[in-house]
Amino acid sequence: MAFLSSFLQYVIILIILACVGILGGFVGSRLRKNKNAKLATDAAAKDVQKEK
Repeated sequence: MAFLSSFLQYVIILIILACVGILGGFVGSRLRKNKNAKLATDAAAKDVQKEK
């Protein structure tokens, strides 16, 4: 019985850590996309200013 409860405890910890890792990947990806979009917008604005 002790083995089973320890095993379940480790499985739950594994699931929690996997969820945190996946969530971190999604958040990091979204932040990078937002930063790239902002940099592209800034670069486009600079190009427009150079043309004037």
